[in-house]
This record gives sequence, structure tokens and C-alpha cells, in this order.
Amino acid sequence: MQRERALFDRFAKADDLDEEAEAYAEELEDAELPEDDLWGLDVGVISAVLALSALGALPVSSCNAGGFGGRHAEAFPLVVLYLPRELAHAVLNLARKAGAGVDMIEGGLVRLFGRTDYDLHRFAEFALREHSPDPARQFGRDRSR
Repeated sequence: MQRERALFDRFAKADDLDEEAEAYAEELEDAELPEDDLWGLDVGVISAVLALSALGALPVSSCNAGGFGGRHAEAFPLVVLYLPRELAHAVLNLARKAGAGVDMIEGGLVRLFGRTDYDLHRFAEFALREHSPDPARQFGRDRSR
């Protein structure tokens, strides 16, 4: 999330958004590992895609709708995913807190969407805050019991 936040700041300072998007795309061409180019994801949906994956959902498509320059297929930022029934309540609550929306689309797919990319980033922040495992419990060091 910090890397995406840094990219938000970078693009906010740009004089020409499309020019900055092009420069960023050129930088990504040198990536050797998937994580180096943030798995090929658009700036603005990176954290949401990773958060949904960590929660146990299966993202299948995403688009930032051009919020950081360039041409894009969607009119608003979104992540399309398969959502296990047992995660639906948690994802819906996170979306509400973040000011994002959730709806069903064809084929049993779910769409997480926002008015801006920042809505999706906030979704990821809430997911991290509310659903991160407690490291002490995860490694058996919780002495509170």
C-alpha cells in the first residue's frame, strides 16, 4: 500500500498526467519480477486487488478508469472478482466504510467499485487494519490467554 500511496503522490505532482503515465510505463518495462511492476496492475487498484486476494477472494479483472493517465476501458475504477459467500459480509462492510460500492454482475461475478481510485485504496486500508492477523497469535506467542 505504501508503494501505491507513493505513486498517488507522484501523479498528483505531475504537470501532465498522460506524460507521467507514459514515463511510469517505461520504468515498468525494466521489471524483472512480478512484484517489481506491481503485478501489472493499474495504479489505483493495486492495493484493493491485493487486499481482496488476501481476504480469500479471486480478482479476475481491474481498471483504474484512467485516473492516473492513459486510455482505459472502464468509466470508473473497479475490481471484478469471484467472492466466496462466507466473505461477502466482510467485503460489503469494508466497501461501505471506504465509500466504495459492491454489486453483482453477470456470471456470478462481484464488482467492487469507487467514484475514484482513492475509494479502492481506502478499502484496502480498512481491510489491512481490520483483517490482518495478529502476529503474536499467528506464531503462538500470545500469552494473554
